[in-house]
Amino acid sequence: RQIANADLLIWIGEEMTPWLARTRKGVASDVPHLEFIKDEDHAVETDKDHIGEAQDEQEHHHEDPHFWLDTHEAIEMVGLIEHRISELDPDGAEFYHHNAAVAVSEIQSLTQEVSTLLAGVPEVPFAVTHDGFRYFVDQFGLNQVGNLTGIQDSGASAKTVSKLAEMTQNGEISCVFGEVAESNKLAQVLVDEGARLGQSLDAAGITLDRGPTLYRDLILGMALSVKDCLSD
Repeated sequence: RQIANADLLIWIGEEMTPWLARTRKGVASDVPHLEFIKDEDHAVETDKDHIGEAQDEQEHHHEDPHFWLDTHEAIEMVGLIEHRISELDPDGAEFYHHNAAVAVSEIQSLTQEVSTLLAGVPEVPFAVTHDGFRYFVDQFGLNQVGNLTGIQDSGASAKTVSKLAEMTQNGEISCVFGEVAESNKLAQVLVDEGARLGQSLDAAGITLDRGPTLYRDLILGMALSVKDCLSD
């Protein structure tokens, strides 16, 4: 009912929430929507132009819907939101523009803060249970060397588990991170081989309070979790 009565639906896209795609088509097909992963102006669709970007990383990013974990992408999202709501409410455009400028400034400050926080750990190798953190990893130059499951949450293969376990035994993986609301059973396999278990990462802010500091809390929280485990 809320979606059907909305003036604008803002969402990541069907790849992230397929249930929402079905709901939108069923009860809200006429509601204007901003779908970031399909927007032609969004960096996710144009990141082939990034200098030095390896082809496999480009392909990975095109499959990965977690692009808000890159603060540069978040700034682009702010601009897209401002543009769309200003179209719907031209009388409020100046207000939205001001708020967007404030948000961008805050995200830029956050970026610098996290860069400084993580400056001492870029070479420390780690693994994750779910490969949904590459935007954060790549932006801040972290050394993720493996993942137990892929972006689409496909089950971990015995070959992958065996390989990462061997890397851990050889000292090539120092820490493993799980994901909030998910079991750490897979991560425990690497812990048993000598890896430290980091605090589970919260890419979607599931454990955080809604409000104006949500994005800062999300990015800074991930950075602190990463630093805590990789600095030991």
